[in-house]
Amino acid sequence: MKIFILSSFLCLGILSTTTASSDPIVSLKVISNSKVEFELNDISQIGMFEDAVYFPQANVIKFETRSKIRFIQVFNSQGVMQYQLPVRSKNVKISKSLFSKGEYRLGFMIENEDEILFTNLTVN
Repeated sequence: MKIFILSSFLCLGILSTTTASSDPIVSLKVISNSKVEFELNDISQIGMFEDAVYFPQANVIKFETRSKIRFIQVFNSQGVMQYQLPVRSKNVKISKSLFSKGEYRLGFMIENEDEILFTNLTVN
């Protein structure tokens, strides 16, 4: 009986290990360097962005999306809206000088989307 119980636990252990999720962990950080970090909130947002780059020489963060951005809302760490920037383009460059050190939420209102896509921006 002990052998049967031990064998059962061993089989269950092997089965649970082999059926565990083997999906790769997808990083939601799009930009990560000593000056700025830009991170998506949800894996479904990956398809919305073509590119996001920080250019240290120009001190500019550039975003390129698949669809037109109607506007971007910038919220501080307390959730207070600081800016609402009209864009009306797939490409936008935002000067890092617009931000002091801290954490921000950027809300992208994309054309033909009902919900605002929120992302995180940390300025160091």
